[in-house]
Amino acid sequence: MKGLEAIKKQIIEDARAESDKQLDQARQRAAERRAVRLAAQAKTLAELRSRNSEEADMRKERMLTAARLDARKKLLSVKQEMIGKAFVSAEDKIRRLPAEEYRTFMADVVARYAETGDEEVSVSGRDLEVLDQEFIRLANQRLQAAGKTGALKLSEHSGDFDGGLVMIGRNSEINCTLKALVRQVRQSLESEVAQILFR
Repeated sequence: MKGLEAIKKQIIEDARAESDKQLDQARQRAAERRAVRLAAQAKTLAELRSRNSEEADMRKERMLTAARLDARKKLLSVKQEMIGKAFVSAEDKIRRLPAEEYRTFMADVVARYAETGDEEVSVSGRDLEVLDQEFIRLANQRLQAAGKTGALKLSEHSGDFDGGLVMIGRNSEINCTLKALVRQVRQSLESEVAQILFR
């Protein structure tokens, strides 16, 4: 009987040892799988972080570029507004010239822009007292000095514009209103004015 008990005991011990061995191997495989899974997750996490960091950098760069463009647009808009104000100010200064200086200035304009020198001159309502028959006489003198016919006539009708005049010829109408004169000067001087304003 003793031999049978010993065999049973040995079988149970062997079974336990085998069971412990199998359990240790299972635990080791589980630990290895867990380590592989954790390594894969760590790698995936690192890739995601890298990708997110790159995307964040790209997004940040796009936002900075958009902000710079917006700032440039706003600055350009402010500059355009300031240039516009400079030319409006120039127009106002011409409009506020003393009567004799304004008359001389407009006579020089007529001498420069008249095609034939026998146009009809329509002046603005606000200029009727200054750009009168004396003005026409002065403008005709300037035209004759420039080699043109000095036969301008003052129109009976004032123009519906704010300052300056319009010369009406047989085949043309020459706009010498203050707005038109300043607009023409602006086209040729705008970049120079910008350099002066924004050094």
